[in-house]
Amino acid sequence: MIKYLLLIIIIIYMLYNYYYFNKEKFNNKQKTIIITDTRTDLLGAFTNHLLFVKLYADYHNYDLYISKNSDINNFDGFENQDNITYDNVSNENKHDHKINRKIIVDSLIKKIYNNNVNNCKIININNDTLSIQGKIEEIGLDKVINDKSINNIRKNLLINLPNKNVDTNNLIAIHFRSGEIVNMQDRYIHSSKYKPLLENLQHKYSNHKIIIFTSNLPPKHIDDLSTFNNLEIYSNKPSVLETWRIFIESDVFVMGRSSFSYVPALLRNSNQITYYADFWHPKLKHWETWYNN
Repeated sequence: MIKYLLLIIIIIYMLYNYYYFNKEKFNNKQKTIIITDTRTDLLGAFTNHLLFVKLYADYHNYDLYISKNSDINNFDGFENQDNITYDNVSNENKHDHKINRKIIVDSLIKKIYNNNVNNCKIININNDTLSIQGKIEEIGLDKVINDKSINNIRKNLLINLPNKNVDTNNLIAIHFRSGEIVNMQDRYIHSSKYKPLLENLQHKYSNHKIIIFTSNLPPKHIDDLSTFNNLEIYSNKPSVLETWRIFIESDVFVMGRSSFSYVPALLRNSNQITYYADFWHPKLKHWETWYNN
């Protein structure tokens, strides 16, 4: 009897080992990986795209790689539009911007595809952010982007962002998108449009400090910023990545119509107060809309 039991145990053990070492073949399943191109415009749009692809890949449990043909030092996508040059817009030089791009890639993906993954189904994704956004919306925005799905992404990114010199406790951080977009009606939100919001915030959060974060100030004949009188305005400071940390961690965050706002907003938890300005990237259900035009 004992011999038969031992024989049965040996057979089960052999079958288990056979399955374990041949389970891919046994299940007739191929591993799926995503290879994505990167964008060639400014850091907000660059990161927005990678963040969408990362969230989509994580939802499906796919490994994610950067295309070997992507050049994270390429700014053609930005500088070829409307004769704008990089130096007209950013408060950081190109060298620092390239370093920031590498920090983002290392935080979100880490891997470059070099034909070193065998027997895989490959999904290629180009650098069209609205296309991958559409795939996420087909699944359901809140199924793909939620506190659980952003937790590790947020943690990995914050590890690599510089420490902040601004106290984010009792802080209302407002991103006022200015710079090269002041003549773009579909992008620029005049400071006067912020007045009802500011009155509401000052009433609702009377013990909070408000800081306006922006890049280059608009010409006074376009916008004199009188609505922001008596408020601190941080123009071209602090560094881009430190500003993102402030936006992610502040008690209250008010977005502009910008990917530079959208990226940190995606990485805020649902219990943080976030105000959304309607534009081409969609609103999460726990955000409040402050501007819709």
